[in-house]
Amino acid sequence: MCRKYSGLVLREWPTLTTSVSERALILAPQGRDAFIAARILDEAGLTTDICDDLPKLVEQVTLGAGVAVLTDDAIQNADIKNLANWVGSQPPWSDFPFVLLTERGGGLERNPAAARQMEALGNVAFLERPFHPTTLVSVVKLQYALGDDNTKRVQGSRSCAQLRSNFAP
Repeated sequence: MCRKYSGLVLREWPTLTTSVSERALILAPQGRDAFIAARILDEAGLTTDICDDLPKLVEQVTLGAGVAVLTDDAIQNADIKNLANWVGSQPPWSDFPFVLLTERGGGLERNPAAARQMEALGNVAFLERPFHPTTLVSVVKLQYALGDDNTKRVQGSRSCAQLRSNFAP
């Protein structure tokens, strides 16, 4: 199940919105992390949906999203094969962004789990907890903007190619 954070209430999200590709998906099954992240991002004007588990996150990214925010404990011991397969099946121009909220762990040389997560997720930004709310918002917005720029460049390239083919002799 994915839930929509709305003020102080979490409610099920029964239908897709027209801006499904602009939402931030959140997978943080422990404690209040998902609720807090959703509140922070919603206050910054971003649309969020909270996913209860990894299979639901995979289902929702398949339907469309702008970015996914995950906690490392949500995927640390999970079978992420379906998510990695989805990442690998993206078109060559696509690079879906992830923000991974981590515990302190040092660099990649001291944290082999981070290297595995980076390999599986591709475009991932690591954000160590605890973090300032402004930092979460800026990282999520940056990741979303980078992905949106890629999409716009591809759409522009396709439009130019179509125009050229229309005028070709």
